[in-house]
Amino acid sequence: MAIDCRELLQVLDAHRSCDITPYGTRVITHCMYPDSGSVYVHVSRWGDEGYRISDGQDAARCAYTHGRDKHAVEAGLKQASSRFSLDILDTELFATVPNNEWLPSAIMAVANGASYAANVAIDHANQSAYRSLKERLGDSLRRSVPPQYLAKNFEFRGESGKVWHVDYAITKGTFTLFKSVTPHAASIAATYTALADLRQGGSRRLAVFDERPEATDAALLRQVSELASLDKISNLAASIMHLNQTRLDS
Repeated sequence: MAIDCRELLQVLDAHRSCDITPYGTRVITHCMYPDSGSVYVHVSRWGDEGYRISDGQDAARCAYTHGRDKHAVEAGLKQASSRFSLDILDTELFATVPNNEWLPSAIMAVANGASYAANVAIDHANQSAYRSLKERLGDSLRRSVPPQYLAKNFEFRGESGKVWHVDYAITKGTFTLFKSVTPHAASIAATYTALADLRQGGSRRLAVFDERPEATDAALLRQVSELASLDKISNLAASIMHLNQTRLDS
């Protein structure tokens, strides 16, 4: 059954807020940042009849709060600017419109752009962290594993029939798979999904971290793999090589 329009608008209006900031009059929107915080926009007069709508640098502030670097923040702002036709001033996203007919659309464009910029910045930094961890994992493995027994970007077919990739595999004896994992939702989910599809009783699976995942994420990963700290990998790989050689000799 449909809800009465006046009742619904009254409920929505009850959650609206408005206050004055250095960037203008700040209003809440229905968009959200990656940390689930609401996106606010700041509206001020521009010229005789126009308006300037700004994110008040909140997108950049959200990304920096999550430890993202300047390069990642700039990448997020530039992509948001291109996607939503916004301007950038330092780390501020903004738009200008000639009259109030354009105001609602501009508010939504800035709000969506701010949310998008923060998400892109965080994803960009997460990918950089993953690439760095993968490279250091390879360095650690090469200290203990001869090149003929170390496969990079190793492919395997899961029980589902889907082909997955892991960062490295020791291929001497029973295969041992290594996949880098960072403490972020996308990385946790990708690692779990790939390793969960491996046939039970097959290859040994290790999720390798530099920054330990949260307890709940670690518990999830342990359902499908062993967890190993990067600083232990070289010694662990040497033990695996020795064990596999012993099994081959017996």
